Amino acid sequence: MQEMIIEALRQIGIEARRDASAVGVWVGDSERPEKICALGVRIRRGVSMHGLALNVSTDLSYFNLIVPCGICNRGVTSIQKVLGERVPTMEVVKNTVSQAFSKYI
Repeated sequence: MQEMIIEALRQIGIEARRDASAVGVWVGDSERPEKICALGVRIRRGVSMHGLALNVSTDLSYFNLIVPCGICNRGVTSIQKVLGERVPTMEVVKNTVSQAFSKYI
């Protein structure tokens, strides 16, 4: 799932990466990376469940009220914050993620 999101973000103009010390998809410099996508995977009774939360135009002020994912020394960002006025529509993001996902199934 991480590679799929990294590929989708690359297609819309954002260089993202994995981090061996923290689950998710990250952008920004290595001194203070910011999470742009949270991922979750669970297996229960032999059934896998998974999901992701890609911050597109998220109101990031809500993250000031919590410690996102229990990680206090890193930030949270969104596609809109990274790209500014060049942010694609939600429809474009959905299609880009769907196309990237189809490469991995």
